[in-house]
Amino acid sequence: MGMEIIDVIVLATPLELGTLVDRINRKVFSESNYNDIAVRATYAPLIEAIDRAIAENTQYLSFGHENMESRESGGSYVYNVRQAIANLKVAKEVFSNPPLPSQEQVDVAEQEKVEISTSNLTELEEVIRGVKGLAKYLHIGSTLAQAVINSKLLQENGAQYSAGGKWFFNREKLDRLLAKKPELLKDVHIQRRKK
Repeated sequence: MGMEIIDVIVLATPLELGTLVDRINRKVFSESNYNDIAVRATYAPLIEAIDRAIAENTQYLSFGHENMESRESGGSYVYNVRQAIANLKVAKEVFSNPPLPSQEQVDVAEQEKVEISTSNLTELEEVIRGVKGLAKYLHIGSTLAQAVINSKLLQENGAQYSAGGKWFFNREKLDRLLAKKPELLKDVHIQRRKK
C-alpha cells in the first residue's frame, strides 16, 4: 500500500469513495487474517501518507490552486484540490478506526480477493445519492427519508456514508440489510416542529 492508493483516493468521486474505502478495508482485513492489531499496523504507514497528502493539498489550496496536476505513479491527471482533501479526510477517519467486517463481509472478501487499482473505479456498485434518491428508492417522502438518514440506522449498518458533505447509500448493502431486518426502519418517525 502506497502512493497508488493515495492517488486512487484522491481521484475518486464522492460516489466511488465509500465503495473504494470499503474494498480497501476488506482487502486489508483479508490479508491480515482479520486480526485487528495486524490491520492497524498495515494502516499506520497509509495514515501517515494520507496526512502528508492532506498537508500538501492544503498548502496548494492556500496558494489559490483549486485544481492540481499530478504526475505521480506513472500517470498524469488533474484533480480538484478541495475534493481531494475531503476524500483523504474520509479515508483517514475510516482507516484510523477501521470497522471490523461482519462474517458476511469476510466471506465476500475471501471470494473476491479484490485488487485495489484505478481499474476498480469502473466496477463500483451502484450508489443511491442524497435524500431524494433515498426517498425515491424506498418509496417514501423526502422528509421521512431525512429522518431515516438522521436516525443513523443505515450508517451503523454500513449502508450509508458521507463524502464531500453529501450522503450516499450502497444499494446492494441497503437491499441486504432490509432483507435481513425488514422492521429496521419501522420506528423512524418525522419530528414535527413545535410552534
